Amino acid sequence: MLQEYFHLASISIRHRRLRSWLTMLGIFIGIASVVALISLSIGMQEAIEEQIFNAGVNILTISAAGTIAGPLSGDTTSVKLSEEDVDTLKNVPGIDLVLPIFFSSVHGNYRGDPFIFTVMAMPVDRDSLRAIDAISFFDIDYGRSFKQGESHVIILGDRIVHSWFDNRVEIGDTLRLGNVDFKVIGFQKNTGTGFRDLIVRIPLVDYGEVFGREDIATLFALVKEGEDTSEVADRAYRELRKSRNVDEGEEDFVVESPEQAVASFKIILDILQIVLVGISAISLFVGAVGIMNTMYTSVLERRRDIGIMKAVGARNSHILGLFLIESGLYGLLGGTIGVFLGLGLSFFVSFIANSVLGLSLLGMYVSWWLILGALLFSFCIGAVSGVYPAWKASSLKPVETLRS
Repeated sequence: MLQEYFHLASISIRHRRLRSWLTMLGIFIGIASVVALISLSIGMQEAIEEQIFNAGVNILTISAAGTIAGPLSGDTTSVKLSEEDVDTLKNVPGIDLVLPIFFSSVHGNYRGDPFIFTVMAMPVDRDSLRAIDAISFFDIDYGRSFKQGESHVIILGDRIVHSWFDNRVEIGDTLRLGNVDFKVIGFQKNTGTGFRDLIVRIPLVDYGEVFGREDIATLFALVKEGEDTSEVADRAYRELRKSRNVDEGEEDFVVESPEQAVASFKIILDILQIVLVGISAISLFVGAVGIMNTMYTSVLERRRDIGIMKAVGARNSHILGLFLIESGLYGLLGGTIGVFLGLGLSFFVSFIANSVLGLSLLGMYVSWWLILGALLFSFCIGAVSGVYPAWKASSLKPVETLRS
């Protein structure tokens, strides 16, 4: 019986091809949007998790409260980190090394072409160099890293090297920041994050010469091997509260472990995903209304057929099932097209982000549950949209329908 329902429903859809395509339009646009957004958001989440944990599972990031946009937003808040915080963290049990990071932007030029550079400065003493070597997003792709005590040298981010300059920059070239010349000694590996690939790194000893000030934007604290990162983070919180004289719950700083960083990004992505999927749901609602309208029209057109089926023994449940299956097929067919369109769209966006923009964080995620869930959801949308027209069809009287 169920096979016959699907057979009769598919015949009805094929006989009304133009109307069927127009009916499914809203469904496959909505499903395509939802599939693409979920695929890209989950792919981004996995890429972010990989980046954070690859940077080091034993690294704590300490920043001033309010710097939600990252280290570069440190200038937008009156709260600052200080050398006293560095000394406090060095004495926290479980912390091995502390690396202060300084950020700012400055006008500069390369071979006469002006640019605005985002500069990251860091100490190059022995302990700081050990910390730099332990953090993967400071890895060098070509050339070398800093040496102890050196100055007026610079390391360029991957996208600066490959996208910014008309003339390719080479190791040993001179690049000017403000009024100070720097020798290029290395190119940083591509991190795929966009931000870290667009910075230049210099020794801290040169930072004051270029900017005339030194404000710590972020602190990286390396946890000793064998220590629990979360427990060390709690100790860091306690000691910084004491040194900064703030009460619990009123901290003007943030200590973040890799697990907490992933959780924070996940919350942001989840909220963004809900908002975007909610917007895409408008198309699904329009598609559902279209299916309901089409099915209601179909009931009016097939009143005589319904009467004949009832006259030869069809029950109300048979008529109800037939029209529900047909409306569900509208949703399923629209969903199938939408799934392929959505996966194609997410692949295209991911390809452009990776190949053209160099953003490996915008990846594509595909799984059987995403595809199966989208198809099942679209079938349910179609079936639910056809409930009222199917009920109207099943409640028709054979005598009235045959007379019409």
